[in-house]
Amino acid sequence: AGVWLLLDMQHSVQAGDGDESTEEYAVKIASALAYQQIRDGKAVGLAAIGRDRIFLEPQKGTGQLWKILESLAIVSAAGATPFDRFLTELVPALGRGMSVVAVTPSTDSAWPVALRQLGDRGLYPSAFLLEAGSFNGVGGDSLSANFAATYGLPVRTVLKGDRFDSIQFGGPRPSLDGAPAFTFSSGRALR
Repeated sequence: AGVWLLLDMQHSVQAGDGDESTEEYAVKIASALAYQQIRDGKAVGLAAIGRDRIFLEPQKGTGQLWKILESLAIVSAAGATPFDRFLTELVPALGRGMSVVAVTPSTDSAWPVALRQLGDRGLYPSAFLLEAGSFNGVGGDSLSANFAATYGLPVRTVLKGDRFDSIQFGGPRPSLDGAPAFTFSSGRALR
């Protein structure tokens, strides 16, 4: 098995500037997850739709890591496609039995419904929610707190200022709901 990394690059939901933007944090999270999973011998795929559409089928090895990193280096949050529509369009291509990690700053309630439906198709969805409000954008801090209960999804909240070089997927301790814990290298557990 492996993991799909799905990035929300819709321009209208992004917040912050430069290195302290939701766009840059999404790239850092995807880079860290790709590195860790490939290092552990897992297949990793990447999909994003911004200025350009990125779709890399899951594969193992350092060659795949380089393809992912090259794609992340040029991805741009200049897209117009809402994340829920992007997720729905991807369904036929994602297969079954893989983990799916969505990374988004969107507070639209449509995308978690679309992500949850991937679970109904034999995938294992989870998400990183970049709190747009903390990046000086528009966002509701209460949204992420209710995701797990409302949508049955493991969601990890990321705030502006969180520092990380790598992320442990399926970290040292599982969350209460049985989903893997994600831990930034700084030690701040994402719940």
